[in-house]
Formats: sequence, structure tokens, C-alpha cells
Amino acid sequence: MKNLKKSSIPYYLNGTEVFSAESPKSRRNVCYDREGQEARKSVIPENNAIDMAAAMGIEILTEKEYRELQKLGNFDTKTSSWVKTPPDIRKLGGRPLC
Repeated sequence: MKNLKKSSIPYYLNGTEVFSAESPKSRRNVCYDREGQEARKSVIPENNAIDMAAAMGIEILTEKEYRELQKLGNFDTKTSSWVKTPPDIRKLGGRPLC
């Protein structure tokens, strides 16, 4: 997070780094992973957070990393973000959203 500007989340649009305090619209309304996406019966999202992160060559933040990010500014005040789910929680079907 070396290029992180206060109160903004970096993301890339056409190879250009862009900063936003909220998740971009193109990254909203997605399932956590492919399993969750395929399990949907109706209103199936086109993508999922795990695959989107992998396509960008990154990993989803852990809850601890997300909490550290929150100390740098006001993020996700109108949106929520998926955080990496520990295997024991995944086995129970849970997927944390911050």
C-alpha cells in the first residue's frame, strides 16, 4: 500500500491507478468466490471477488489488513468489501464482508 493516498482505495482502470473511497461500481454486486457464484439460483452476478482479484494479480485483504486500512481514512462508508475468509469459516459456509 505504498502509493495509498489518505481516504482513498487504489484500483486500476485501463492500466491507470485510480483512487476511490468506495468500491467502484464495476466491483459491486459480486459473490465472494466461484462456489458462491455458481450456487446462486437467481440474480447471478457476472463475476466474483476472488477471481477478480486473481485477474489483477492481487489477493483479497484479510480482516486484519482491512482494519489497518480503515485507520488511514474513511473507506466503504456507503459500500462493503469482501475480506479473505479463513478455511474454518468457509467450511461452515460463511464469508466475511466488511
